[in-house]
Amino acid sequence: MASPTAATPPSDDAFRAAMRRRRGGARSDTFARSELRALSALCAVYGLRLLGLYMVLPVLSLYARGLEGSTPLLTGLSVGVYGFANMLLVLPFGVLSDRVGRKRAIALGLCVFAAGSVLAGATKSIAGLLAGRALQGAGAVSSVVVALVGDVTRPRVRARAMTLLGMSVGLAFMLGVVGGPALAGELGVRSLFLITGALAVGALLLVLAAVPAPRGGGRQAEFEPAAGEIRAALLQPELLKLDAGMFVIHFALTALFVVVPILLDDLLPAYHLWRVYAPVLLVGMAVAVPTMTLAEKTRSVHRVLYGGIVLFGMSFLVLRFLGDGLAGMVAGMGVFVIAFGLLEPTLTTLLTRFTTPQSRGTAAGVFSMSGFLGSFLGGATGGLLLESQGALFLVLAGLALPWLLLSLRMRGLRGVARPEPPRRADIPPGAGAD
Repeated sequence: MASPTAATPPSDDAFRAAMRRRRGGARSDTFARSELRALSALCAVYGLRLLGLYMVLPVLSLYARGLEGSTPLLTGLSVGVYGFANMLLVLPFGVLSDRVGRKRAIALGLCVFAAGSVLAGATKSIAGLLAGRALQGAGAVSSVVVALVGDVTRPRVRARAMTLLGMSVGLAFMLGVVGGPALAGELGVRSLFLITGALAVGALLLVLAAVPAPRGGGRQAEFEPAAGEIRAALLQPELLKLDAGMFVIHFALTALFVVVPILLDDLLPAYHLWRVYAPVLLVGMAVAVPTMTLAEKTRSVHRVLYGGIVLFGMSFLVLRFLGDGLAGMVAGMGVFVIAFGLLEPTLTTLLTRFTTPQSRGTAAGVFSMSGFLGSFLGGATGGLLLESQGALFLVLAGLALPWLLLSLRMRGLRGVARPEPPRRADIPPGAGAD
């Protein structure tokens, strides 16, 4: 017979209530207060760092062209060298964060980034600008921020956390590309670099004051890829095709940011460039976002990939043959923004389809590095063809055909739906933009 003084087991409702109190009042499928505070701070850190970059980007080639010692190639490299430095150091920073902790690695990267911004703003020569931009890229902490988001959130809410981080990238891009030219007209491009450095310092203060240190310092064994995983990510044919797509779209994006500001400079003042970028971005996102949502619901992401590649090629044909006037430039850029808005999230979605949870972090790292390499070579190519923009547009349009043929030969595309929630090491939406 049970003792009359025996404790009564708690009911299911009481147990769930106790667990909610221990998690700060959060249900298992909602953010806890501690998670929300940490995520808000990390989104602000990520966005502030990128906001300065995107403010400078629309006017960078115009500024570089007028510096002492500038040549067309060096003008292009001033845009693309950031991606090269980032490509070289993104993985070492990830390893460093495993050893010394995420917060310390992010703080170090932001200090390096801020120093590069000040150097780029203080110089009067193209060599100094290249050094400053390379130093900015050397503060390659984007993957560490993503990893820290994973450290401070539970698996159940991590997909939404990555989505919010991606939204901070999109907001920074919109504000920077639209606001940068207007501020440059009032304050000068050098001031934009100094503002970028100040934003990085603000992000650093946020890291120190508002971002919690994860238990164990953030070290996670799952972030240490084995040689076999790296080999598989480099040799699997379907992943290589996705890496090639990431390379192509960032190659084209950076090349455009080299030549388009200079072309538009002949049509309207530099500080009025926002009047072109704002409607182009708004129309592009208004088309791309609902299209991607519908594609995921109808399991037709493969059609978005094919259609996006076709639009990608068409955008450069419009720029080549109709881009002599402002209307043609706006039309061509609008088609490109739609294509980019469709292709980058589609490629990221497909990455989850062709990887396992154990190999996805490594594959995502190679995927991101492909985009950085594309940015570097796109800047160099844009500079080399700066005086032959028509030839550049034809080269970019010509990339669409082999890319489409490669994509048509990819196996397992049909029926791809919304990807499973990303792991800590997965890249967030828009990461390639860094």
